[in-house]
Amino acid sequence: MINLFFLVTEFVLYGFSIYLLCYRDDRILFYLPVTFYAYFMINPVAPASLHYLLTSLLIGKIIYYHPNFLKNNIFAVLLALLYFFLLHKTDDFVSIRPHMFSVTSLFIFISLTPEVYKKYSRQELFHELYQSAIIILVLFVLNALASTASGYAPTEMYGITSGLLFGNQDTTYFNILAFAFFVAIYRLTSQQRPMELIIFIVALAFIMLSLRRSAMGLSALAVITMLSILVFRGKVDKVVGFVLLSVFAGAIIFFSTDFIQEFIHRYELRKLDERELAEEKRFFEYDMLFRDTFISYDYDPWLGYALFDSPGNYGKGAFGDRSLHGDLTNIFHSTGLVGLLLYLSMVTTAFVQALLRVKSITDLLIICFCAIAFSVYTITGRYTQVDSMLMMILLLMLPMGKIRRKILNNEVSTNNASRQLS
Repeated sequence: MINLFFLVTEFVLYGFSIYLLCYRDDRILFYLPVTFYAYFMINPVAPASLHYLLTSLLIGKIIYYHPNFLKNNIFAVLLALLYFFLLHKTDDFVSIRPHMFSVTSLFIFISLTPEVYKKYSRQELFHELYQSAIIILVLFVLNALASTASGYAPTEMYGITSGLLFGNQDTTYFNILAFAFFVAIYRLTSQQRPMELIIFIVALAFIMLSLRRSAMGLSALAVITMLSILVFRGKVDKVVGFVLLSVFAGAIIFFSTDFIQEFIHRYELRKLDERELAEEKRFFEYDMLFRDTFISYDYDPWLGYALFDSPGNYGKGAFGDRSLHGDLTNIFHSTGLVGLLLYLSMVTTAFVQALLRVKSITDLLIICFCAIAFSVYTITGRYTQVDSMLMMILLLMLPMGKIRRKILNNEVSTNNASRQLS
């Protein structure tokens, strides 16, 4: 069953990509998180070159509409050039090709998104982003159901091999869901469509059973933040209605299924109560890299060791073939201080661009949520997870859209003045 599901998903993915290429304009940007997410989810039958070709054509079409996008973030341009320059240090290009394609795409998106957003109103931007978020939640739920029905759990995440399974999705593949929840809940409170509400609640229940702490916490924060935004906007009645309806639906799930027992079982498997945060290996990585570069001089502190080649190549191999987990350590190991400073400058520029366009508490809370999510995912990794990183950028840049209401009000005032004069 799972192979059939993957095959159908792959066929629909390529069909959807061709549809976007033929019939959509620069709004293609909003649906690229969907194409990336779907591709990461499956075991593709077609060669990877087909995915790279279609995705490159989609990105190229957006660039065709906005050829001057590079000026929006010069640090992204410099970082892309640095990564291509450092390819000469790589012995096995095939193994790093997926990561290279992902990060290069991310650097392009960070410069491209502000250029696209200037063209549309915030309402138009949010509508497209909502459509993308719902598709992602549907894919997440369907993948979990198909994997569970097939008993498909190749990664055996946290030792979980029974009950609800997530197939090829593990660890960072859940990162995108917090942003999808954030976007979806806003529309669902004002337009309570039963089917989409069920998808939202089921997806939220599934993410809680993943026991992926960062995804669970940020998904809950997404719901709380968006409900707070709606309260600030005076939509208390809709918030109360949504909460009551969600509690009712959640109660049905909790008491008519084995959700609670399954959650307790998975909690015990993961042994979260025995794991002190300070004992996480990722926090030892910083000291190891410092010793490697500034004490042992094992590799160049300015340009790093090699792109995406950390397993066994840091800390004298103390962690075996375990790769570096944190983004900052990963980037430093790949590109040194030069790459790390460019990366932080690139991201800071993106956040500053959004902050400069803040017009309301809604804008500020959106940016705050993105800042918290970025901080958490930077600690847990991976910045190479391009679907979630792009979804974050699309959400972060919402304040850069036009405010349609003000434009319409100005037009109405102008028309009224003209009538009075005549």
